[in-house]
Amino acid sequence: MDTASEQRRDELTATTVDPAIVESVRIVYADGRHNIAPDVIAWRGNFYLTFSNGSNHVAWDHHGIIMRSDNLRDWKTIYRTSFQARDAFFAVLRDRLFMYFIVYHHPEDKEHGWVETRVTYTDDGETWSEPQRVHERGHNFWRPKVHDGRIYVASDTLLQEDGSKPDVSEESGGNADRRIVLLESTDGLAWSEVSTVTRGGTETSIHFRPDDELWVITRSRWFSRAKPPYKNWDVQRLPEGHGFAGPAVAEINGHVYVAGRYYKLPRDQGKQHATVIWKYDPAIDSFKVITALPEPGFHDLSYPAWLTVGDDTYLAYYSSHRYRETRDFDTKGSPLADIFLAKLILS
Repeated sequence: MDTASEQRRDELTATTVDPAIVESVRIVYADGRHNIAPDVIAWRGNFYLTFSNGSNHVAWDHHGIIMRSDNLRDWKTIYRTSFQARDAFFAVLRDRLFMYFIVYHHPEDKEHGWVETRVTYTDDGETWSEPQRVHERGHNFWRPKVHDGRIYVASDTLLQEDGSKPDVSEESGGNADRRIVLLESTDGLAWSEVSTVTRGGTETSIHFRPDDELWVITRSRWFSRAKPPYKNWDVQRLPEGHGFAGPAVAEINGHVYVAGRYYKLPRDQGKQHATVIWKYDPAIDSFKVITALPEPGFHDLSYPAWLTVGDDTYLAYYSSHRYRETRDFDTKGSPLADIFLAKLILS
């Protein structure tokens, strides 16, 4: 890390945080490019971190980086994709490490662009398979989870049950016809549809409770629940102000938490956003904000990933708050962002 990066890291470490929840925050990766949407996992005695690396948030040139560490402090890059990869997520099934990622096919005619999910995997942490598409074209996987020997994932898609694509013009409301679909796989490669969770929204995180009930959090404030076989869903709209962008769900010490980008902080800070943690409160059957991580940004940040190691809890996330260009996000995109790791105290 260069001297300037070291100085910025020290400045961030010195930032005042909520000592009751956020113990520390460290920069993991900063190379003067746009690094976003991390995922982190423990596998075979090491920790693996992946994220997208590109020139700009709105650019289509993102590639994937995978790093490895044995102590969560010293990270080494072990793999850089030679292909486009964005919004990548890990899963381990039968001791094989999978990395799912999104590829955007973005022709000059934007109206006919489309997306697909691909996967690469490794059996030794060194050699990765050639990427291959999983499931149908038009599906956007988000944060797969392993449960009872299968991988489950929530995928958002514009495709309807009959395979047709709805009207997504501005007049139709854009994403209004998007489906959130629960998929399952026994090998991580071939997938089948379980059910439609809800309509509308995107970016969906799932979590299996100890009693096998499945909880689903979808951007646009949907909270869905179903018991096996996950066909019939109880769907509720979360209160206004719950901006679960890029959500990640975890259960720690019997409590359910959601982390993600928040669009309105509990205190008045103008148009700034933050990486925020919510906790489920059974008294209100909903979630409450319990903390915001240090240094809110102006738009481009969050998309976190949980990691528990023994009694310790960590949250990996990205932020562009050190580069104030995010003020111009709507017109220019955010050109720079870094990857962070926060250590939390959740009692």
